Amino acid sequence: MADTDKIKWHPGFANALKLEFYDNKNDLEYSEEVVLNKEALKMDMLVIKKKPGIILKNQLGEHFRQYNIIEFKSANDDLNIDTLFKVTGYACLYNAL
Repeated sequence: MADTDKIKWHPGFANALKLEFYDNKNDLEYSEEVVLNKEALKMDMLVIKKKPGIILKNQLGEHFRQYNIIEFKSANDDLNIDTLFKVTGYACLYNAL
């Protein structure tokens, strides 16, 4: 099946969902296929230990696992729950892809 022949499932799903919540149609707002980012998602740094069990010889390296995502924060940035969610999202996407 060519890409042009693929079935478009999202419009049907969206309409079925709207029908499911028809009794509350005035209470809900729908947005289909919402773009989550203006540009490609990019981790600041991904550090991968080539071999399991390698001991890194500095204090930062003591905390490393096999895959390590580093998110740089400037002096004007906050380290908060949103940062945690962002890096967790990167980890989940990296794992899924």
